[in-house]
Amino acid sequence: MKDQPLPEPDSHSQVQSINNDFDDFKCSRRVKTENNFSISSQMISNSQNRIMQEHYLGRLHEESLQILQKKYAPALQVKKPSFTITILNQLLTMPSHEMKIHLINADFKSKLDGTVAEKDIPCLILKVIDRLVRDKEYENSKVTLLSQFLESNFLKSLKAYIEQDSQSIVKTLQEYEKRYDFLLLGIDVFYYLLEMFPSRKDVIPVIQLCFSADILYVSEYIASKNAEELQRMPKHPKKLIENSKLLKNSLMNSMKQVAVEEEKKKGVFYQPIRDFKMPEDDSFKTLPAEDFTSLDPIPGERELTMNNSNIIRKMPETGDLVTSNNYLDLLFRLLFEDAITDLRSGVTMMRKLGKQLNSGKKLTRREILSKAREANVKLHEEVYIQGIEAVDGVACIAFRIQTNKNRQIDWKVSKKLLPGSMVLLSTDHFKSIFVGILKNRDAQAMNRTHQKYGFVTINIQIVRVVKVDITTLSILEITESYSTKAFTMLESDAYFESYVHVLKSLQSMNQWTNLPFSSYIVNGDHTMYMPRYAEIASIHTLQHIKDYTQSLSLDPSQRFAMQNALSSEIALIQGPPGTGKTYIGVQIVRYLLQIKRQWYRKGPILLVTYTNHALNQFITHIAAYTKQIVRVGARVDDENLKQFGLKELLLGLGQRQAYGQVRRQIEEAKRDIQEIQIVVYTYQQGYIHTKVIDYKRGEFGEREEGKDEIDNANKSSLNDNTSYLEYIEEIHEQLQKGFENYFHRVLEKLKKPRDFYFFAEEEINKLRRQTGNNILFIFWLGIIDLEAYIKYISSDGYKSKQMHQKQKQKDHVHNQLDENDMDYMDERDKDYLRDPQKKKEIVKTNENLEEIHDAILNAFSIDTCCKQMQGKAETFGHAISIIKNYSHGKLEPAQLLVSLEQAMTTDTFTAMPLEMRWSINNYILNSLKQKSQISMEIKVKAYSDAQQRLENLDQINSKKIFKHADIVAMTTTGRSKYSEYFRNVTFPIVIVEEAAEVFEAHIITALTKNTEHLILIGDHMQLRPNPAVYNLSFNYNLSLSMFERLIKNQIPHSTLGIQRRMRPEISKMMNLIYPDLKNHESVLRYPHVKGLSSSLYFYDHTFQENSNDMMMSKVNKEEAEIVVRFAVYLLQNKYSPSKITILTLYAGQLLHIKSLIKNYKILQDPLKKIRVMNVDNYQGEENDIILLSLVRSNPESKIGFLKISNRVCVALSRARQGLFIFGNSKCLLGSRLQLWVDVVSYLKENGFFGSSLKFCCPNHKIITEVKTLNDFYKIPEGGCTRKCDVKLECGHSCIALCHPFERSENDPTGHARTKCNLICTRPRVCGHECTYYCVDCKQGHLPCVTFIEFKLPACDHTIKIQCRERTKDYECSAPCEKLLACGHQCKLKCSQKCNQMLCKETVERTLACGHNIEMLCHEDFNTISCYKECTSNLSCGHKCKGKCGECSQKGEHNICETKCSKYLICGHTCAHTCTTTCPPCKSACYTKCVHSDCKKPCGSPCDLCMLPCQNECVHSKCTKLCSEPCDRDPCNEKCPNILDCGHPCIGLCGEKCPRQCRMCNSEDLIFQGYESDPDAAFVELECGHSFEVRDLDKLMNRKQSIIQYLECPKCKHPINKCGRYQRQINDALHHLNNVKGIILKNNLLLDEKFAEVNAHIQSQRGKIPTSTKSLPISISNFAKQLASAAIVYQKQRSVKDLNSIIDDLEYLFSLIKILSFTQSVNNLNLINSTLLQNLEIIGNQVSNVVQQRKVQDFHRSQASLMLKRYDVLKAQYIGGISEEKFPISKLKVETANSWYRCPNQHYLPAIKLEGSQEDQQFDEVIQVCTICDNKVGAGQSQTVEPQEQPLRQILEETSKSRQQLTLANASMSILKKYYGFI
Repeated sequence: MKDQPLPEPDSHSQVQSINNDFDDFKCSRRVKTENNFSISSQMISNSQNRIMQEHYLGRLHEESLQILQKKYAPALQVKKPSFTITILNQLLTMPSHEMKIHLINADFKSKLDGTVAEKDIPCLILKVIDRLVRDKEYENSKVTLLSQFLESNFLKSLKAYIEQDSQSIVKTLQEYEKRYDFLLLGIDVFYYLLEMFPSRKDVIPVIQLCFSADILYVSEYIASKNAEELQRMPKHPKKLIENSKLLKNSLMNSMKQVAVEEEKKKGVFYQPIRDFKMPEDDSFKTLPAEDFTSLDPIPGERELTMNNSNIIRKMPETGDLVTSNNYLDLLFRLLFEDAITDLRSGVTMMRKLGKQLNSGKKLTRREILSKAREANVKLHEEVYIQGIEAVDGVACIAFRIQTNKNRQIDWKVSKKLLPGSMVLLSTDHFKSIFVGILKNRDAQAMNRTHQKYGFVTINIQIVRVVKVDITTLSILEITESYSTKAFTMLESDAYFESYVHVLKSLQSMNQWTNLPFSSYIVNGDHTMYMPRYAEIASIHTLQHIKDYTQSLSLDPSQRFAMQNALSSEIALIQGPPGTGKTYIGVQIVRYLLQIKRQWYRKGPILLVTYTNHALNQFITHIAAYTKQIVRVGARVDDENLKQFGLKELLLGLGQRQAYGQVRRQIEEAKRDIQEIQIVVYTYQQGYIHTKVIDYKRGEFGEREEGKDEIDNANKSSLNDNTSYLEYIEEIHEQLQKGFENYFHRVLEKLKKPRDFYFFAEEEINKLRRQTGNNILFIFWLGIIDLEAYIKYISSDGYKSKQMHQKQKQKDHVHNQLDENDMDYMDERDKDYLRDPQKKKEIVKTNENLEEIHDAILNAFSIDTCCKQMQGKAETFGHAISIIKNYSHGKLEPAQLLVSLEQAMTTDTFTAMPLEMRWSINNYILNSLKQKSQISMEIKVKAYSDAQQRLENLDQINSKKIFKHADIVAMTTTGRSKYSEYFRNVTFPIVIVEEAAEVFEAHIITALTKNTEHLILIGDHMQLRPNPAVYNLSFNYNLSLSMFERLIKNQIPHSTLGIQRRMRPEISKMMNLIYPDLKNHESVLRYPHVKGLSSSLYFYDHTFQENSNDMMMSKVNKEEAEIVVRFAVYLLQNKYSPSKITILTLYAGQLLHIKSLIKNYKILQDPLKKIRVMNVDNYQGEENDIILLSLVRSNPESKIGFLKISNRVCVALSRARQGLFIFGNSKCLLGSRLQLWVDVVSYLKENGFFGSSLKFCCPNHKIITEVKTLNDFYKIPEGGCTRKCDVKLECGHSCIALCHPFERSENDPTGHARTKCNLICTRPRVCGHECTYYCVDCKQGHLPCVTFIEFKLPACDHTIKIQCRERTKDYECSAPCEKLLACGHQCKLKCSQKCNQMLCKETVERTLACGHNIEMLCHEDFNTISCYKECTSNLSCGHKCKGKCGECSQKGEHNICETKCSKYLICGHTCAHTCTTTCPPCKSACYTKCVHSDCKKPCGSPCDLCMLPCQNECVHSKCTKLCSEPCDRDPCNEKCPNILDCGHPCIGLCGEKCPRQCRMCNSEDLIFQGYESDPDAAFVELECGHSFEVRDLDKLMNRKQSIIQYLECPKCKHPINKCGRYQRQINDALHHLNNVKGIILKNNLLLDEKFAEVNAHIQSQRGKIPTSTKSLPISISNFAKQLASAAIVYQKQRSVKDLNSIIDDLEYLFSLIKILSFTQSVNNLNLINSTLLQNLEIIGNQVSNVVQQRKVQDFHRSQASLMLKRYDVLKAQYIGGISEEKFPISKLKVETANSWYRCPNQHYLPAIKLEGSQEDQQFDEVIQVCTICDNKVGAGQSQTVEPQEQPLRQILEETSKSRQQLTLANASMSILKKYYGFI
């Protein structure tokens, strides 16, 4: 029986059959889309039936195989010549030419017909055919043999063999490899045969072979292997599948032309496929040896130094990319190269520079920056580690970059240091490298620190180290090792943070079994299929799509585009400007939402755009159809869109508690890191810093047992709980206490004028405020010497420096941009400003620290440091290094302990050596350093862990949100940045708008494994992707988007053909780019732009461009001014600011225009509302009027961005009604860009071009030409220079200059809002002329205001009134002419009644007090309080300063507020207000010695100097301590020195040489006449006066009992230092110290007693019961009066008054006891008439006491008698007598300001002290000691011994006064130290 061939299908059915057989192994087949709707719906229905019947349920071709076997069985049984295995093996061993000869001679076709495809024969025959097809010589014999093979019956047998073989089960490796080799060989052979014989495609069993390959891929053997085992397999099934796809595509391509021809015949709307040429070479198909998945996206040494480390290949515009692996490799390597090329160039450049510098060659900074610019990197020098910051969920290193603060930079718009950029840092010319990524920045803070301090702070995440001697990426280790080193940093323009996510996604996608849409994207397949989700019970059919699109208002191109997009699994929609791309996208989404049940189980729709603006616009439209939208990414300003934000939705899940807990942990960890960073900053700065005190203690400051450097033996003397922070705090407190005295002593030493004191004090206080008191530590450490600094601030150089700084601040004008205007900002900075959480993360603590440090640096100079640093410390850093190098280890632990204790308890400004202070400083800093390092590591880990928990929580909850969403929307950057959120999330449909602007890698990584529908909307003729490296764009097609590449690969696409945006004149320019673009009828109705002769115009100028160094951009200032003034003209013509946009292609021009607008004077408010945008940021937007600033204008015709036709296309297509271009046409034409040539030619031909702007006045029809900016004065109001002269409704003519206006039915003149300011001429009824402005009478006359005379009928007075008031009943306002009873004239008006009026004339009367005062006539002088000043003398002798009436009313005078000014024992005057007992003196103490000055207040006992006495000469020496009585006798030998004048010194041996000379200054030596004695010797005192020694000896040896300092006889200055009289000086100081202690003790007792009295008064007041009876009320008033008196007396500090009030308080005590007893007996009903009478008497007495303010003795006796009677009554009826006694005793202390000492060592106060110490009569008073009756005073002085007992008694008695005198628990040695006892 003859074999019957299988029926061959026609072209369409064959296409359908092949499509079905090519689907995956599960046989879930997809319906082939009718290519551009050419296949009939009936055919589709048949195809679907066939799929359901044969493949969809998974049945195999068993019946077909059986039929084939039956058909071929007879043929196989006929014995014909055939090939055996032996013959075939022999053929394969022959050379090619011999094999061909043998086959021809052996009747090749006959043998093939007789050969059965069984066992190994098919494989051997295919190997023979493979030898033939690979033969490079196309000989006739080769073609003949291959033709015979294709015509033979063996192919039919082979087809059956392949189908049968696909059903056999593969279980072993041997079976798998045998099947694999056969299929791979067959695919290669069939591929070449299809290429050579395309017409024989029907006979080659491609379908069966590819189907068998799919079966093998899911065989049992492969299913048993895991991913790792598959990866290790040498014969990976992936390659087989990819080659199978290539074979299928080859078959499809050969059949496509037939289908296309049929479509043309049917006449459907057909989108032509553009011609393309095949790539010149196939190098892109050759994979590099190294797998791209093994590359680290973070570059290392190899990637940063070797140019060939990353093998890149050009992305072909057209052609088959062969495999998915090859495709992903191409994308990965190109994108990776774009990210690192510039950095690699920078590293190479810096290493070369390093070699040059090492060889001795010097390069200027300008040369280095020039080389960096050539390498296309930004170079930052002087970069220092500042600390650790927690930012963006990672712990980063904060770096401080030094900047030139004189250079104006606005970091809000600067392209430097943008978040997400990659940086490289190095300290050794990039031999070793730190790779980092910049994190979010605070541009506002950067502006502030740049301008004030000359630095900016950035945060960098270190992600890799290269050749660095650090084992880990520990930021703690890095900051510790490199804290003092200066880094150099290279920065790339590439947004690496986005790159790295995409690169990692590309690597992970390589592991996918199938790349979605690979047949189109990779292999360029042109045949379209319906999306897979349309296969199962679908309502999504072609007919349904057609019906739906017919129901919409779409033009034909839009309808076809929408049908194509919905029916093709991958769709391209090209939308020229204004054709409605977004509208079509919204309609597509709307339809997909209607068929939601087809796809929603697989996941939501993913919507991706390039910009946030486009995304927000798209979401706004689709929000009308669904609210199940999730917007991922930065926050938005639109309130309507905030509800869709992912963060808002996460908060709405009801997990606020979980989120709150994690966020609190994050914030706490961040705060802890910041606090520890303060400590780190402190030890980095090298000096103790007060900022540490502000932060919590215990985290890092607590001592740890066993870790203290102080010896254990001394450890117990310090408080174990004291932290290092407390050390700092206590030392700082002591410095604050002692600094003021130290400061005043320095001023006294320098002897500056008095007015300088105030200036110096103000400057020091200002410095203390600026430095947060840290300047005290700087003074303490000697980094700045206070004395040297005071000298410096008094110099002229300091004053001129201050003036210069003020002028500099005044002149520093920086045009910063508004923070809320983000149009011109980088997207990364926009995200930061939109997100308050990110903004909050940028901690500004260091800024405050730097502000303090900057103020210290300003105060430091070489000349102001201490002597130990003079000549060494050239800078502040040098000074710190000197201190750091002074090790605290030089001191023994015990010494360090004592020093530390001393620094914490006493003032050490002068008492402690400088080196010891350095040791304390270094010890504390080193201790803080050790603690902070441990704490920082713990807190950084806590922050990272908490942040990871937050991310995990976000990701888990995000998936819940995505599960219920219809739309997930984000930008391409967001898709890569938040890739972790979408792990295991499927997007069955992906829609990409602005697809032509997006890198192909970004789109492919937006897909998921199971994405079934991809819709790309864009326009490749507008903006393209923008690589960072131009070379990759130009030579490697990195700027080629997927959208453009697929179109060039003939993938069917749709082009929207009707634009609805531009007026026809503008759209005609677009026809140069889009020849087929047509206008919608709506654009034909656009009005012309008002005030202009044309709505399209090119203003041609020759203004030259400039460069903007800050932005590395171009500026054309004159052009910018013209543009801004043009915008003002449009505003004058009533255009809204929202209808105008200014576009430019250069950021520098954008900033300049914004600056001009901000400072413009005309229409400032509306002008500021006009948007100024960069063209690149304006794609997808439009406006009524566009002003386009081209900027470029230079002789070389360099036009930069303008040479890119895509950008030009965007720029020229944004306007709806008016487009005005400003530029230099000569420069444009010189660039030879054909597009500009065509545009300029079109504009010139149609009159839209000129060198002057033509403004048309709408009123007078005058055309005004404006060539320059000055010409705009011809159109001041937006019209012309004529008057308007339009007739207004009032009849006047408009007098304003010509201005735009519009007439309407409601406003025929167009001036309804114009205010006519001429005088109204309308007639009035009254006959008077109108005096109002015309505008005021517009709605009718206002009342007449002309004055007329009017006679009043009641009094006949004539008055003047306004005409409008004549109808009123007017009251006469003339003065009344009547007299009052007192005789004065009535002051009322005529119409008022004066019989009840009180006279208000002012008269003078004498009051009872004797004062004359002025008062009103009607007032009673007996009720007037005298307001004159009280002139009474107070008890203190001063005049009362109160008011006379107030003193009389109160019955007492006010407290005296006069300054006391009494002389104290120390010689100072009392600064307290008038007081009986003067408090201890608070002035600076006079006491001092050669070693130091007393640092205590004058009223406290002085610290005695414990150093050896330095009183000595060559003849004798004192052996005592400085404070002890001197045992050296005065030396009377003459001084041997010779003065500078040549005469001998007149002083004595061992004494200071007097400055006077006996010969030269004899007039200065007059004293008692001894100066004439030639042997007279002189002694010079501290004050500078010199006296003859015999006279001075008599004075100093005079023994007096008065206690005081020794004084200069001439000026009365205290004598503290004089070797000859040191014994007398110490003796006087000793007695002064004792008396100071007595005075201090008495004042403490006085204060205590007053406190006790006040407390007792309050206690007694609390015991008074609340009652309405008279006695409790009177007692309560008395107690209140007593409390007030106690406060007054306390201010006066009077012991007498204190004791008086104690007596009154005892009376109150008795009264309260009487009340208490009365209550007791009343409760027992024992009250009788006698008791009641006594109570009444007591009550009256208390009332009298309150009234008279004085308690009499009989009042006290009556109260005492009453108490005794109560005691009797109580004993009789109750039992017992009260034992409670009055608890307060009177105070008995002596208070005086002058004291004597008696011979028996007693100190007693003087009776009085009149006058000053200059009065020599003060010791003439003879006084008797109250203890021993000895007389003291004049002539009674005796030698007395020091008295120690009174001070001991003082200390014992005042131990309870711990708060005022903290000496209670101190040892006697410390007490003696305080009070001067030994």
